[in-house]
Amino acid sequence: MGVETSIEEILKNLVEKFNKKVEEDKDLYERIKDLNRRIKLKIQPEGIFYGELKDGKITELKKASEDVEADISVETSRDVFLQLISQQLSPFIAYVNGLVRIKAPLKDLLLLKDLFGSF
Repeated sequence: MGVETSIEEILKNLVEKFNKKVEEDKDLYERIKDLNRRIKLKIQPEGIFYGELKDGKITELKKASEDVEADISVETSRDVFLQLISQQLSPFIAYVNGLVRIKAPLKDLLLLKDLFGSF
C-alpha cells in the first residue's frame, strides 16, 4: 500500500518545477519577469492555496484559512487536479467540461498554459 502525498507537498514540488523551468527557459522568463500576480487555487475538499508570481518566480503556495483575492483563480476538485498534473486530463478538456473554473484576464490565460505545461 503506497503512501498518499499531500496536496501541500504536490504544490511545493510543482512550484519548484515551474521555477526551475523559468531559470532554464529564457524566453519564458522574459515573458513573465515583469508580471506581478496573485494566484489562488481552490482544490476541493483540500482548501484554498495562494501564492505570488513575482520577479519571474512563483512563491510557495500557502494554505489560506479564508478566501483571498487573486488575479488568477483556479477552482477544481482534488481528483481533477491530480489528473491535470499527471497529464491524464487535458486542461482544455477539463475547462470545456466544467471540471475546472478559471477567473483571470485573457492575457493571463496564456500564463496558465505555461504553468500547466511545466508539470
